[in-house]
Amino acid sequence: GKATTHHKNVELPPVSTVSVCLITSMTTVDCSLYKDSGPYCTRESYPLCGTDGKTYGNQCAFCREVVKSNGKLAVQYMGKCK
Repeated sequence: GKATTHHKNVELPPVSTVSVCLITSMTTVDCSLYKDSGPYCTRESYPLCGTDGKTYGNQCAFCREVVKSNGKLAVQYMGKCK
């Protein structure tokens, strides 16, 4: 039979060296939570590092970039980019 995994297929840009195995439920951001937040994000500090190598101040700011990138951007890991 088919192997089933609980991971959704995550599209990563080809330049990324991140393996999909590293993306756990901890590093997935539910951007649907922010789609009604309008043009403004809260200023909470919750840094995360995107697969584009940029640090985003919080999940809301990150999700706005995800939309701009047509879903190509993903979370590389939580915390500021090293």
